[in-house]
Amino acid sequence: MQVAIIRTTIDRKTGQRLSEEIIGYEEVDEDAYYRPLVEIFGKRVLEALQNDKQEGGLVES
Repeated sequence: MQVAIIRTTIDRKTGQRLSEEIIGYEEVDEDAYYRPLVEIFGKRVLEALQNDKQEGGLVES
């Protein structure tokens, strides 16, 4: 999978994006690209399910 390397300039006072430019492209393995997202969201989903289970779970009708 090909990804773009982007340089973004942000104003520290306002938080507004001042400029953005593509400075290059790189081939990246899809597993390496998505792994951080899966780890972060997977952890949150598992914690939410665990909390839900401890609170009595879903109410079925």
